Parts: sequence; C-alpha cells; structure tokens
Amino acid sequence: MATEVVQNSAFFPFGNKGQEENKAPVTRTALISFPQTRQILWDSAKIGSGIKLHISSGRMVSVKISEKTIRLAYQHAAHDKGSQYHGFVVGNVDTDAGK
Repeated sequence: MATEVVQNSAFFPFGNKGQEENKAPVTRTALISFPQTRQILWDSAKIGSGIKLHISSGRMVSVKISEKTIRLAYQHAAHDKGSQYHGFVVGNVDTDAGK
C-alpha cells in the first residue's frame, strides 16, 4: 500500500494559525489503483445497422423566449440606431414528445 502526505489547502493556506503549529501531517492510504493498459477494453466491431441519434431527429424543435425578454432586446437594439446590435437572449429549447 502506498501512503501519501496530505498538504494544507491551497484555498485556505493560513487557516487557524494557533492550531496549525501543533498539528502533525495527516497520512492516508491509497485504496484504489487501476492497472495500466494499452488495449481497448471493448469490441469496436459493428453489430447491426447504425441509427441516427440527434435531439431533433423526427421531432419539431422550438425555442421559447418570454415576451419581456424580447421587448428588452428590442429596446436595446432601438437604442443603438446607428450601429449593428450585438447581444443575446435567454430562452428554452424544447422538442415535442415525438416517438
């Protein structure tokens, strides 16, 4: 079994200064180890015909954006009359129940 010394936290390097002086280093044993391999662990040969996996395969996709969001985006676009407006809106992408 391999042992390792656990270092102090990188996020809280100073911690409680009074308690840090009296502490001994903590040791833990490594319980899990994986063998090194250079082989593929599964058979990559095709078994049957391929299928198409995509969120929109055979379904209608819709984007749902609230009216308030569209009005706010319109106000920002109207404010920048002389230049091209760059921005984003937040909404939900949804598909029908489908198959």
